[in-house]
Amino acid sequence: MEKSQSAASKLSPAQLVAISVGNAFEWYDFVVYAYVAAELSGAFFPGNDSGVHLLQAFAVFAVAYFFRPLGGILFGHIGDRWGRKRILTVIVTLTGVSSAAIGILPTYSQVGILAPILLLTLRIVQGIAAGGEYGGAAAYLAESTPAHERGRYISIVPQTSYVGLLFASLLLSGLRAGLGNSAFHAWGWRVPFLVALPTAFIALWMRSKLNESTQFQRLRDADALEHNPLSSSLQQDWRIILQVIGLMACLSVGTYVIMVYLQTYLYRVGRLDAISAQWVMSAVLLAAIVVLPYAGRLSDNFGRRPTMFASLLLLMIVPVPAFMILSASNVVLSLITSITLAAIFAAYQVASLTAMTEVFNTARRLSGFNIGYNVAIAVFAGPTPYVAMFLIESTGVKIAPAYLVVGSAVASILTALTLKESAPLLVEVRRYRVREKEKPTAV
Repeated sequence: MEKSQSAASKLSPAQLVAISVGNAFEWYDFVVYAYVAAELSGAFFPGNDSGVHLLQAFAVFAVAYFFRPLGGILFGHIGDRWGRKRILTVIVTLTGVSSAAIGILPTYSQVGILAPILLLTLRIVQGIAAGGEYGGAAAYLAESTPAHERGRYISIVPQTSYVGLLFASLLLSGLRAGLGNSAFHAWGWRVPFLVALPTAFIALWMRSKLNESTQFQRLRDADALEHNPLSSSLQQDWRIILQVIGLMACLSVGTYVIMVYLQTYLYRVGRLDAISAQWVMSAVLLAAIVVLPYAGRLSDNFGRRPTMFASLLLLMIVPVPAFMILSASNVVLSLITSITLAAIFAAYQVASLTAMTEVFNTARRLSGFNIGYNVAIAVFAGPTPYVAMFLIESTGVKIAPAYLVVGSAVASILTALTLKESAPLLVEVRRYRVREKEKPTAV
């Protein structure tokens, strides 16, 4: 971690909106696939077994994640070598075009095996693009905002991710209710993908107006950039990269069990219909959006480690009884339980994300963060919906997803034990106490 991390001014409203809109759009595009997985499975895969269809659709969902490390490495190197702004504009363009293309793809009944091949290809492009977005947005905010408010500002990254998910959830709820199941299944699922193109142009225009991040610009002005940041990070930051992977275990699994797969779980395993499950998912996302900034302030004031420890302990205890309730309850109980899970997870998410951005040197931040983040995403997050469905189908244990969350929380809390506190306010307090102890005692 760098010795000097302060000296960043507050971002302008226009800069915050540009980061927020682009990040929300990126995650809307990437995750809308999971929300219409049932419809995609019927359109793009052969056979009549809906369970097998859904597993195939989630397998394609997982494959995209295996290409995220490639995107992370590529955009991490470009971002550390030539700037954060450059990658943020390229990423939003790639995602918008590939998402819109999914909306016009022919189905299996029209072109046969070519249909799932084209779907897989476009998901790979989305995976490469998504590999750079989260780290790019987090690095930009970390390097452009006051150090003592970094947790609050970085909370914008997951917060706007959930705004994108919420928009997708609300849009799909409206489409399902307005079109009816048969029309939505036949063609309505294409609409949320086609919406991506105009949204991409808006996000691209806004991001093209961004200035470079404050700390990166200072390095560039001082001619202190790394010539090969990827190689340098692998050599110098490999321990930190492993810590990021460990912290990402719970962040990855929790995101896709609680914030994505839960909607499918509520109507495929639980007792809710598809529309009710979609509305519960919308409420869960809204709750996370509200909680995240407060969780960011909590980590600023009390530290990243205490916030992570408290939330991880709860994530080791709460999921099992929570999924027992979700598998057998009505809308009201499912709503309360889901929101509780989301609030606990949000606290861990913002504290861990902030800590992961703070532990890297600015010159190598994006390369190191992207490697650890995207390797963990590929290993933990991508397969999660598939594994959750497979465990339920093969074992008959309805609460199997809870065990995935608990196991990942154990891995992350063991990793958190190896971290030093990185919240600037607490680091300064610790340094002050050390200096006071070292002062000679008056005789």
